[in-house]
Amino acid sequence: MVQTKPVLGGEPTRDGGLTAATAAADEPDVAKPVAEHVEIVAEAGESSEETGSEETGSGLAFRHLGLLEIHLGARRVVLVVRQALLAMAVVLLATGCGGYGGKSKSNGTESSGGGGKTTVAGVPANNHGTKSVSSEAEVELDDYYFKPTVLKGKPGSSVTLELKNEGSVEHNFTIDSQGIDKDLEAGEDAKVSVTIPKSGVISFYCKYHKGRGMAGALTGGGSGGMTGGGETGTGSTSTGKGY
Repeated sequence: MVQTKPVLGGEPTRDGGLTAATAAADEPDVAKPVAEHVEIVAEAGESSEETGSEETGSGLAFRHLGLLEIHLGARRVVLVVRQALLAMAVVLLATGCGGYGGKSKSNGTESSGGGGKTTVAGVPANNHGTKSVSSEAEVELDDYYFKPTVLKGKPGSSVTLELKNEGSVEHNFTIDSQGIDKDLEAGEDAKVSVTIPKSGVISFYCKYHKGRGMAGALTGGGSGGMTGGGETGTGSTSTGKGY
């Protein structure tokens, strides 16, 4: 006996099965399964007539067309899921592109992008830009630079710096004249309060990597004591841990 599959709906005929196959032809992915099920339904009817089985060809048709309906429903679910996943991918891509950017706080304004090597307040430094700040600002400590390298503020004002060590080793933030000496392990954050000089510039640096150009400056205006052409050293400073 030909194995059959259940159906939903009224009692189909061979003509009804062919009509279902014709309607499904609009969906290329399901046209072949429809034709196969209709052919099985027809064979089931003929087999029933020849063998005199208690189960009529109509009953067999119910089974086969029922499974066909389940099959078509599953395909529609798959299509809906694919469309939903595609929509999510588009949203994530758009969000990623829109969120791409710097990490500086809104209280400051970038005035230059930096790049290369320079001399800041008489100290060789890896230049990663200048930023105008007000009451607070974020400073990135990385291997082996400060970003921004020069902080410009109102002369004599106090600024809270949020230090973030995004490097792979321990770094440090030191300002000798203001008694600041702060160590930060890799991935650690810390806050320090600094005072913008009333005139001139004040140097800050990492005491472990000053010799590798990890330095910067505070200034109330001008270029922050920055001059071009300074060469940074490649060895570690003799003080501190010297990674």
